[in-house]
Amino acid sequence: RYYSVDIGLVHFVSLDLNVYYFDTEGQYRQGQLDWLEKDLEAAQSNRAQVPWIILASHYPMYCSSVTLAGNLHNDGQGDEDPGSFKGCWSYGGAIDVVRGDLEPLMKKFGVDLYFAGHEHDYESIWPVWNNTIVSKSFVDPKAPVHIVTGAGGAPALDKFGDPAPWTRRQLSAWGYGRITTENSTVLTYTHVLNDGDAIYDEVVVAKSSHEPFA
Repeated sequence: RYYSVDIGLVHFVSLDLNVYYFDTEGQYRQGQLDWLEKDLEAAQSNRAQVPWIILASHYPMYCSSVTLAGNLHNDGQGDEDPGSFKGCWSYGGAIDVVRGDLEPLMKKFGVDLYFAGHEHDYESIWPVWNNTIVSKSFVDPKAPVHIVTGAGGAPALDKFGDPAPWTRRQLSAWGYGRITTENSTVLTYTHVLNDGDAIYDEVVVAKSSHEPFA
């Protein structure tokens, strides 16, 4: 359901956001939050050995996809509304609850990045808190960096409308990502297209320290 593991210099945490979107799963919400706080506290105390902290889940906390129609997303949710940014709108008010639960912990323990899928597309997002862009730079960001990459082999692609205020890049094409880091100061996410293995984008996060966000 949820777990964490150290992979090289990265402490990777996988979360189950189904607890916010399905009534049968809500019973696990508080247990996951309690576990997450303890896990991040331990990870923060171990940053001399494992400096980077990455959270991930199937569902994004930020996105600007606008197509979740059945013939496009193949799960029967939502309708298509190109050209009008709503921001993960098919999740309804649950997205505010997700942010309200997770962002304070991400801030307290200085979580570096958040990865998600669900949307069958690619979107890189500037450092953001509380639905508000913090900066247009990945150098010593004062908030987590969010990456949506859900088009590795999806049966259909989602579309975008207008970019969100915090959107950096949008791409509706099949592709996947690679995370590389060799030290505590630079981590790179490389987005690779399935078609010809061409590199479409690189997000280079540079940090002089790994501290809680003020």
